[in-house]
Amino acid sequence: MTKKVEAFGIIKEGDRLALFTCLGKYYAHAKILINSGTDNEEVVIHKGQNHYFIVDRMLKGTSWVREAYIISKDHKEPWFKYYKKGNGIKNL
Repeated sequence: MTKKVEAFGIIKEGDRLALFTCLGKYYAHAKILINSGTDNEEVVIHKGQNHYFIVDRMLKGTSWVREAYIISKDHKEPWFKYYKKGNGIKNL
């Protein structure tokens, strides 16, 4: 089951995300949230490589992430068995 991110404060640390970006479709975990629940909310996917997106910009269509979906923990997709924790984003 997936839930589209359409507002601030929906994403929680550790959530699995499907990201539709200007570069393609990616899967990632929300590693760190900054200013969660505010219009300055940032979602860090990989701190070491500085991969993050700002939810407000995504909602306005000006972010590299065009749409984000939270994937529930009970949702099974083949990519999860190949995704290694800590690798940041994974291109399919």
